[in-house]
Amino acid sequence: MRMLSSPKYALYEVHVSGEERRLDNDEKALVVQLNWNKDDREGRFVLKNENDALLPKAQSNGPEKQEKEGVIQNFKRTLSKKEKKEKKKREKEAVRQASDKDDRPFQGDDMKERCYQQLRKRTMGLIWKVLQESKQLMTT
Repeated sequence: MRMLSSPKYALYEVHVSGEERRLDNDEKALVVQLNWNKDDREGRFVLKNENDALLPKAQSNGPEKQEKEGVIQNFKRTLSKKEKKEKKKREKEAVRQASDKDDRPFQGDDMKERCYQQLRKRTMGLIWKVLQESKQLMTT
């Protein structure tokens, strides 16, 4: 099946504020984007089919999608099993860390506690060793 008319596309400059401007044929997108730094602006470029803009949405055959300035808004990327597992692991870790922080009034307390436990183990180990040696000396 042959198309009756060739599609006509145009490049649009879209900014965060919602401002939209069609680029002229002689304008270069890179130069326009480099000029955004001078004006402290952020934006993106959208390629639109100008023939589609004339058709009402009621005549579309596909599922209705929420579109804002020609860009699909409800698009979500699906995660692989590995990504889901990593995300779940990160969430569990975040919950665990949050509960640990709630238990301790200061962040440095966990380091102090670890040092104290290590010192206690070493001290108890040395005391035990001294007692064993003194016991052996007493029996001989």
